[in-house]
Amino acid sequence: MDDLALEHATLDRAVSAVSTVFDELTVAGRRLDARARGFLGTGWQGEAAAAFADGYEEWAAGAQEVLGSVASMAALIAQANQRFADSDAAVGGSMQAIASRLGGRG
Repeated sequence: MDDLALEHATLDRAVSAVSTVFDELTVAGRRLDARARGFLGTGWQGEAAAAFADGYEEWAAGAQEVLGSVASMAALIAQANQRFADSDAAVGGSMQAIASRLGGRG
C-alpha cells in the first residue's frame, strides 16, 4: 500500500499562492471596472451602450463569484492544514505517552 504524506510547509505555500492569485485578480478587476465604468460614464448611449452595460454587469457579478471562491479556497486549505497540524500534535503526544509507559516497564 502506498503511503500518504503531507508537508505542512507545502500547504502553507499553497495558501500563499492562492492568496496571491486572489490579490492579483482583485487588482486587475478594479482596473478593469474603472475602465468599463469610464466608458459608460462618458455619455455613451444607445443600444450598444445598454448591451455593453448589461454584459459588463453580468461579467462583474461572475468575477465577484470567482473572487469569493478563490478566497474560500485559500481559507479552506489553511483550515485543513491547521487541522492536520493539530492531529499530528495530538498523535505525537499520544505516542510519547505510550513510549513513556512502555519505557517505564523495562
